[in-house]
Amino acid sequence: MKVLVFDRKIDTLTFLCEKLENHGITTIAAENGSKFICNYLNPELDAIIVAKKELTHYTLNEAQLLKKIYKDITICSYFHEDCYNIKKINIVSSSAIAKNIKANEKILKIILLKCRRKPDLNKDYIYSLPKKSGLLLKHLLINREKGLSDDEISTIFWGEKLPSKRNSIYNHVYNLKQSLKKSFDNRYTILKTNKRYRLIKLKKEA
Repeated sequence: MKVLVFDRKIDTLTFLCEKLENHGITTIAAENGSKFICNYLNPELDAIIVAKKELTHYTLNEAQLLKKIYKDITICSYFHEDCYNIKKINIVSSSAIAKNIKANEKILKIILLKCRRKPDLNKDYIYSLPKKSGLLLKHLLINREKGLSDDEISTIFWGEKLPSKRNSIYNHVYNLKQSLKKSFDNRYTILKTNKRYRLIKLKKEA
């Protein structure tokens, strides 16, 4: 398979080309629009992988790009937060029946999904959360074995035991649980047993 990869962000371009070549795919790297335009009609191409922002720059979407190419081909677009985190992958093809096209779609989807970075319970993730959620997660990690009581959380948040803040504590715990659910696909949650909140790992990563 021969694939044209277009992204002005050189780190991402290099990362994707390396991933594809490790799977035996021949790549053409386009680091600017001129090189992309010179190569996207290459009759030997089987697929094009392009950053969504580059399509937007040329006021194109995947379907419009397909119309410009006079052969059966697969178009993959993606967003990224940084060069090692490919997400929101969209794959479309100009042919719905050719077996080789469907096989290309499957292969490229598997490779691109491997380029998604899974979040981790580290300092960067904690700092990405709202202040109270990050603070709560930090102390739940520190006290992973024994957990935290309402009074301890109150002291962490406000510097003293405030029974009147229990509803507020519940809301902060709920918000953190929702963030963990969204980020980790139900791998982590917070349970309250024996009047103590604990961070629980529900399942192992694949």
